[in-house]
Amino acid sequence: MTDDATRPTVAASEGGIPFAAGDVIAERYELVEMLGAGGMGAVFEAFQLDLQRTVALKLILTTKSHLEIGRKRFEREARVAAALRHPGVVAIYDYGEHEGVLYLVMEALTGPPLREQVDAHLPLLPLDRVYAIAASIADTLAFAARQGMVHRDLKPENVLFDVQDGLERVVLVDFGLAFIEDDDAGSGRVTKEGVVSGTPPYLAPEQARGDADVGAPTDVYALGCMLYEMLTGDTPFTGDVGVLIARHLFSEPPTIHENRSPASPPVAGVVEDLVRAMLAKEAADRPTAAQVAETLRSLDGRARLRASEHHDESAKMGRAARMVSVQAPPRAPTPLAGTDAVVRVAVVGEFSREQRLALAVSGVRADVVETVEDAGKADAIFLRDESQLPAALATGKPILLEVAAASASDLRALISSGIAEVVRIPWTEGGLAKQVRRAVRSAKRSRT
Repeated sequence: MTDDATRPTVAASEGGIPFAAGDVIAERYELVEMLGAGGMGAVFEAFQLDLQRTVALKLILTTKSHLEIGRKRFEREARVAAALRHPGVVAIYDYGEHEGVLYLVMEALTGPPLREQVDAHLPLLPLDRVYAIAASIADTLAFAARQGMVHRDLKPENVLFDVQDGLERVVLVDFGLAFIEDDDAGSGRVTKEGVVSGTPPYLAPEQARGDADVGAPTDVYALGCMLYEMLTGDTPFTGDVGVLIARHLFSEPPTIHENRSPASPPVAGVVEDLVRAMLAKEAADRPTAAQVAETLRSLDGRARLRASEHHDESAKMGRAARMVSVQAPPRAPTPLAGTDAVVRVAVVGEFSREQRLALAVSGVRADVVETVEDAGKADAIFLRDESQLPAALATGKPILLEVAAASASDLRALISSGIAEVVRIPWTEGGLAKQVRRAVRSAKRSRT
């Protein structure tokens, strides 16, 4: 062990990992460099001394390793993940306990996480690459489903790339972390009813409700969110946790067509249909992972469009082969006013000069007005309270309403009343600007 006075430690909410680069775990794994830290612990690059190979070693946070449930979760993750032998799942080599800290040893992957290639500030990936990545993930999910395994926390951070000899693998990590979220007295039931687990932007409705019975369709929904994000740069729903849960449960996302940059190549209608089906509120209405993979592998950047792109039957997504038929000319994206140009929002209530400047940086002009009637030619209205809500709704403009707190039922009522966006306190100017643009974009699209 290195000198405690000089050794760097991993920060945590209630302590840290008591090991650092140079330390040896279980007499055979020498820690080389910390690769990242999260809620469950930290991941290090390590060198396995007996086999002379580089590995990735995950350590569970010290504060959690003292809890029996923490030990059960970690050991269950090791068993679940090790049982999945597939090129698309990170290989688990070993697990155990060292000086009161649990560890998990995995293969070392050479590439970055998908998150580093997909984000709102990054250029969109080429369509061919999007389809290839999503198809690879779907293949892995289909394999896992056949083994009765569910990931339950699929997101870009849990998708890594590995390049060996010029060949790239798309690899899922943390298979089992959400699966082992709880253990009901050894009964095998690992998720308690009423407990929400997962990452909010990728949360399936059944997870948002806290249902205990989640399965393979849950992963398909999360992949649908990721596919939407790869194609548009943003997840289908945004907002804080409460708003996200309400939207996953009750709202339909903007289409890929209206959220995709007009400068980017158009996405085939068959892909719109596929993502819409993957995001179905009812698990039974979603395609299987195998159907998703089959459909995506039938596409390329010049994917054929079905002649009738919005046939009601397409939402069910029966067999994937049904989704590609006769050729039709691709729809060119229609530039929407307020998408790339400056968007004007009338703010009813107090709004500081600094807040107005911060919005202006994002291309949103904020005009402070006393009443809704003063909104004039504004593209949207932002209400700081509900006092003028009826008058605002009567204008026909998209309305954003600031709320301090709301239950899922309250949010549902607000969304059903015609509110375009619920702005939860505390909000940031950047987040507000994004919500204003999305509200205007959706309103323009609904009128065309």
